[in-house]
Amino acid sequence: MVQRLKSYFENPIVLRSCRDTAIGGAIVGLWAAGVSPWLVGVLGGLVFLKIYFGMIDRISVKWSFWTVVASYAAAAAYIDQFAPFLAPGILWVLFELSFLAVFFGVVGTGNFIFEDKVGVYEFVHTAVVFVNTFFFGTLLVSVSLIWALLFFLWITLLMREFFEFLKVLDEKRRNVFAASAGLISLQLLFLSAFLPLGFMNAAILATLFLFVMRNIVVSYEEKNLTKRVFLREISTFVAVSLIVFSTVRWTI
Repeated sequence: MVQRLKSYFENPIVLRSCRDTAIGGAIVGLWAAGVSPWLVGVLGGLVFLKIYFGMIDRISVKWSFWTVVASYAAAAAYIDQFAPFLAPGILWVLFELSFLAVFFGVVGTGNFIFEDKVGVYEFVHTAVVFVNTFFFGTLLVSVSLIWALLFFLWITLLMREFFEFLKVLDEKRRNVFAASAGLISLQLLFLSAFLPLGFMNAAILATLFLFVMRNIVVSYEEKNLTKRVFLREISTFVAVSLIVFSTVRWTI
């Protein structure tokens, strides 16, 4: 086991993915800390372009890559909005660690460093969708409705990328399903603003909806959508939704 891990991390592609993740994390950390924002912003944009074009299979994860970068860049400007009850240092650390984890998953998928590329991508895609939903969802509800347009755009592109990655649906239907997913998830966020869910629970519900929807579509296209599979997906949505609602304090 130790020898296998050693050989894995001696792989130059793995090392490059780790290096790129660390550099990206440093840029996001400096940006969130407010260190020379103009300089960090310009240099950071150039560095992320270099990282992107350095990936072996960048096309398959292009929207996941840029969604992560855009979500964290936007959220960093309003970082205090997301967990005001946490100390600034702890909030910054959690912000940075979450970026490193998600960004490494995207870069690693684009560089073929995972054996089960499809399985890892499905997990990473869910994480990216949640990140986008949590950050942009929080901003559109608490800061400005202008963020709704960006949220809809990124969700639509992410869902289209997912169907392309798994090679299901033709181009026209990919666009229709992706845009529908973006519109419905946006409506869910607007609806959550009238409920005492909080930003985290609202993001979980919207992400859960997109997760179940994409699974049903893929199963249908692969001729695997049986009644049992459909009920399993719906049951998952209902069960997690009930758990989320049970954590909310309801008042009349």
